[in-house]
Amino acid sequence: MTSEAPFVLARRFAIPSPSNESNSRGSIQLFPWVVDSAAQLFKGKWRASEQWRSMVSEFSDAFVVGYGGSLYILRTSTGQSTCVSLKGTEVSDDINETPQVAWALRSTHPFDPLALLADHRRIFVLNIRQKKIVGCVRGHGGRITSIAVHPTSPNIFASTSADFTTRIYDLDGLAQKNAENPVWPPWDGPSHTSAAHGMDGLDAQGSGLGRCVQILVGGRSGGHAWDVLGAAFHPRLPLILTCGADRHVKIWRILSGSTAEAPLLEDKPLFSARITTSRVLSVAWLADDVIIMHTATTSTPARTPPDDDDTTPVSDDEEEPEIPPNYLEPGTIDVFQWLGLKRFFPSPDTNPNPVSRGGASDYQESSTAFKIG
Repeated sequence: MTSEAPFVLARRFAIPSPSNESNSRGSIQLFPWVVDSAAQLFKGKWRASEQWRSMVSEFSDAFVVGYGGSLYILRTSTGQSTCVSLKGTEVSDDINETPQVAWALRSTHPFDPLALLADHRRIFVLNIRQKKIVGCVRGHGGRITSIAVHPTSPNIFASTSADFTTRIYDLDGLAQKNAENPVWPPWDGPSHTSAAHGMDGLDAQGSGLGRCVQILVGGRSGGHAWDVLGAAFHPRLPLILTCGADRHVKIWRILSGSTAEAPLLEDKPLFSARITTSRVLSVAWLADDVIIMHTATTSTPARTPPDDDDTTPVSDDEEEPEIPPNYLEPGTIDVFQWLGLKRFFPSPDTNPNPVSRGGASDYQESSTAFKIG
């Protein structure tokens, strides 16, 4: 063992305090790509591009911070700091809301990196080089809890929200100007301001870059029944994972139709299971059918199911076990395998029928379609 510190502080950045002291939360994202990333992005279209190499060299030391109604672009090599303020727009003062940030690219302009900043139910799209807002998308009826960017098509991203929905966007398109809420049975007209089933209002979904192409709605059919907290795109297949405060993990098909007048709605995932007794904070793909998830701590201890050989009768009058004061059940990291992948994707080179889906045992509770460990 050594007494020397394992890390050395190389540079410290000071970010001004926000004008509204009630919300001092922030988030950070490092520049995510290297030169070799071009082989995986956009089907390798820019693999041999010198412009790609130049862009990566230019921004390899950059990271973005969302904080206090502003986006900060910082450089570790020079200590340079640039602020793009959302001044003039309404930003959140909710102490429970954390601005979310991510890097993204357009497939037609991959050498001009973009930053996504979610604040107050809207997502701002900022051009890093120009240091200005080039898009603003809206529609969520609750705070935005996370942003996930597609690993091989970074013009596609998803936002999750406390309104029980996940929304998928395409940065190659423009926000719908006069979007009408979609019809949602049993009503025969547009759903008015129903965030979990349509839009938050009847006006435009924003301006500039960022077209909403699909909404994974909440509700009884198969959607989340509480806040959606995280999402992750499948690296190879048209699938997306979501997780939430309802303790469920769900797998949804990403539908094609980015040129549709209105976003496509989906309320029945291919997989839905309550695998844990705690909120699921984040999920990620480890392989085509292997998933890792991260759960929260909870003040309610998880119940241990009785052994199969235990024949002791349980009395209805039996008292609940007393929970010790300040008790916290620790969060966990769990890995499980989705057993239904080959049902919907029989071979690596085939896509499923776009209108096919599983039965109620898939989209409501897939209790036998996964294996822990």
